Amino acid sequence: DVAGLVEKYFGNIPRGPEVVDQVVEAPKLDTTRYISYEDQKIVYPFLSVSYPTVSKMHPDEAPLDVLVHLISGEKNSVFYDTFTKTGSAVQATGFNFCQELGGYLSFAIIPNMGPDRKPTKLTSVEEQFRSALAAFEEKGINEEDLQRFKSSTEAYMIKSLASVSGKAS
Repeated sequence: DVAGLVEKYFGNIPRGPEVVDQVVEAPKLDTTRYISYEDQKIVYPFLSVSYPTVSKMHPDEAPLDVLVHLISGEKNSVFYDTFTKTGSAVQATGFNFCQELGGYLSFAIIPNMGPDRKPTKLTSVEEQFRSALAAFEEKGINEEDLQRFKSSTEAYMIKSLASVSGKAS
């Protein structure tokens, strides 16, 4: 029987030390840091802004998911108004990525090159980004925004069950 085989092969292994939850300090950034990379093969500038956040399963993980979606994930978001609607960016997105030991909230913006094919200066893209965040902060989140998020998330989850892969996941 299975229990006998388990006892035969694993019964003589002594119990290890008690496992305790690891306490991970949240990273603290004292200043804004800028890193630039240049490549002659890349024709589009790219702005990526990241903030350290919480680990997976932290109580703030879900609220951060909602926050980043409301800032950048729908057609009435400040990112849509600032970057997509105006045509100033090819792509403007955000996501909250949480892992076991920590996470980060990240925004990525690929500015649109003008008709003269000259790349947009990233300093002006960063200014647009910061003004979009300020506009979001000023507007705030209302009950309609939350209800729209809940409805779209529920619809996405139901739609994902339509395929065999979605059901397996």
